[in-house]
Amino acid sequence: MKKKFLKVLITIPTVCMFLAGCTNNNPPAEDDTPAQKDDDTPKEDEKEEEEPTEPAVKGIEVDTTYPTEIDYLEEDGFQIHYLRTTGTYVGWGLWLWGDGKDGGECEFNYQDEYGLIAYYPVSRFSDGESQVGFIAKKLFSEVGEGNWEKDKYGDDRFIDFKGLKKDEHGVYHLYITEGDGKIYTNVARTKIMDGVSKCVFETTTKIGITGINPMKSVKIYENGSLLKESKLLKPSKAATVKIEDNPVDVTSRYTAEIEFESGNVIVANVGVQRLYTSSWDTNHAYDGELGAIYSKDRTTFKVWSPTAKSITLKIYDTGTPASLGGTDTPIHSVPMVEGEREVFEATVDGDLEGKYYTLDVKSGYHPDGIEIVDPYARSAGVNGLRGMIVDFAKTNPEHWDEVNYLPYDKKSLVVYETHVADVTSSESWNGTPANAKKFAGMYETGTRLASNDKVKTGFDHIKELGVNAVQLIPIFDQANDE
Repeated sequence: MKKKFLKVLITIPTVCMFLAGCTNNNPPAEDDTPAQKDDDTPKEDEKEEEEPTEPAVKGIEVDTTYPTEIDYLEEDGFQIHYLRTTGTYVGWGLWLWGDGKDGGECEFNYQDEYGLIAYYPVSRFSDGESQVGFIAKKLFSEVGEGNWEKDKYGDDRFIDFKGLKKDEHGVYHLYITEGDGKIYTNVARTKIMDGVSKCVFETTTKIGITGINPMKSVKIYENGSLLKESKLLKPSKAATVKIEDNPVDVTSRYTAEIEFESGNVIVANVGVQRLYTSSWDTNHAYDGELGAIYSKDRTTFKVWSPTAKSITLKIYDTGTPASLGGTDTPIHSVPMVEGEREVFEATVDGDLEGKYYTLDVKSGYHPDGIEIVDPYARSAGVNGLRGMIVDFAKTNPEHWDEVNYLPYDKKSLVVYETHVADVTSSESWNGTPANAKKFAGMYETGTRLASNDKVKTGFDHIKELGVNAVQLIPIFDQANDE
């Protein structure tokens, strides 16, 4: 049986979040054994000399010696070959994630003449149809603190297996280079992976598609039925398909079957997001109150969802799903009624303070329904999976409703980005201890460096930088997984 070399590189806070991710690559260390007796110790001239190992890639800096002989998996896998032009790989790895799944850090586990290799099974992240995303980045530190220093090309990249061919070992090979956003399919970097960088409705009757490589033809399907076929006069990376006779119905599912010059065929979902910045949005936008509107006698739930065919409101006693020790049995399931401008609404009598709720939404892309948290929820349960119904009369500070936002011109903003903890937890801040890691510490004035009271810290220091706006990140439950 072939060994599966899959190394976990997930720090303790992210282990649960990424159970489907990487598993251990290195063999376990041997147990410590008692020291041998003197008379059992081999003489110096009897000891076997260990041959020094050298990295396969000459002239580079790595933090370990990676094996060069591949132990192939018994299932389909993918190898991301990474070349750093700077020559140093110390501390570098990948962040990998699957379609609809949380991601996690993965080390490189092999090397060759090209660079380092990350080799993992496709099934960990994809069913072979869905894409796998990745980012080349520095790994977390030993103490588990996040490190998001990325490759010079720091954007998300995606592997689409439908446009790739496997080798005799069932491996898809991808080659990437520091600072280059392209994904190559050969070591010479002369072939770029087929893929789609844009596939959206530009208007209600026009679909814009951009391919990474030249395309030959496009077929548009609505809910699985062929709607329009368009053959390009000559291979091109850009295509526009018009559907004047069948304007978009956002409750339907639209897909584009794209044939590339290479002969590969890729199917991509057609997005509708650009419609929300077009004239279509003028006729569908809603500016009323949304979310859970609470009163002691009843709570009204409103959600704006033009793409939904139907929505069922589910109310729970707990914000914790059964998978985390709670329950998946709702105490109420109420069909929501679609009203003006695609706003779905339901009212439930009784005092629901402290209860939790979700929305079970059926749409063209989720015909069987998908249970989600209300995007307009004001509070949430564990991991943000269920919205919480809150009586804000008990939580809002005095005079909260009298607070007015300051008018400002976006073009005049000079923004400083920081965390509350960054400003208030350092010893150099020297503010009120009770305000450490709290909002009150962010605007506390009069703080000075302990060793030099002429040097301002905290809020006073930010003001003297010349900025006029501060962005706090994050100030809410972010990427915490129980």
